[in-house]
Amino acid sequence: MPRALAICKCDDTGMANACFHFHSVLNDFLPAEQVGILVPYVFAGRPAIKDAIEASGIPHTEVAVITVNGSAVGFDYGLQDLDNVDIYPHVSHPDVDAALLQSFLPDGKPAFVLDVHLGKLARFMRTAGFDTVYTTTDPGDALIAEIADTQNRIVLTRDTGLLKRSRIRYGYWLRETQSRAQFREVVGHYRLKKYFIPFSRCSHCNGQVNIVEKEQVSTQLPVGVADDPLLTQFVQCEDCGHVYWQGSHYTHMQRLFDSVC
Repeated sequence: MPRALAICKCDDTGMANACFHFHSVLNDFLPAEQVGILVPYVFAGRPAIKDAIEASGIPHTEVAVITVNGSAVGFDYGLQDLDNVDIYPHVSHPDVDAALLQSFLPDGKPAFVLDVHLGKLARFMRTAGFDTVYTTTDPGDALIAEIADTQNRIVLTRDTGLLKRSRIRYGYWLRETQSRAQFREVVGHYRLKKYFIPFSRCSHCNGQVNIVEKEQVSTQLPVGVADDPLLTQFVQCEDCGHVYWQGSHYTHMQRLFDSVC
C-alpha cells in the first residue's frame, strides 16, 4: 500500500524542505531516531539529489532506485521544495526503467579492491578465486577510487566516506566486523557462489597459481610436508612463488566454501 505523502513546508528562514524515506537496509546508515520514518531535509537552491542523499549518510553505491513524488529519477535530479523522496537499496526496490536503475555489478566476473583494514577478508576472497586488490599499507582513498574506476572493481570497506567518492561506481559497506562473516556477507549480497574457483589464486599476492611437481618445489616445503608420501598435489603462484598443498588449511577453507550460500 502506498504511504501517504508527508507535508513539507518552508521554515521561517525561507529554506526549502523535502522529506526522505529510506527503505530496507539503507536504514543501517541512519541514527536510531531516524530509522523507518520520514526524514526532513532542509536545503537552499536545487542540490543534486545524489548529494542530498549522501549528506544524509547513505553512500550512492548502496542506492538502486530513487522516486520523487512517485516518479523514478536519476542521481542528477535537482531537489525541489516539498519533494517527497523514496530511496531504495539494491536488495529491494520497485521496477523502473533500466536507465533509472543504478548499477549494482560490473559486467563479467566481479573483481574487487579492499581497504587496508580488510586483510583477512582479502585472503578469503582470493582463495575463493576472486581477483582482489589489497595492500598491507594504506594506499589512501584517492588511489582506491582510481583503481576501482580504471579497473572496474567493486570497493569493499567499512568506511562510508570512501564509498561517497564520485569515481567509485560499485561498492558495498560491510555490516559485519568479523572476517568470515564478512566473506559470507559479500558472497550473499553479490550472489558470488557461481563464480567460485577455489584455490586458483594466491592468497598472499593475488597471482594465479599453477600445478607443479613436488620435486620442483621440494626445497621450499616444510620437512614434514616434503617427507609425506601422501602429499602429492602442489600448486605455485606464478608471481610470488608461494607454494600450496592440500593440508589442514585447505580442508578448513573447502568446508567454508561448501557452507556458503
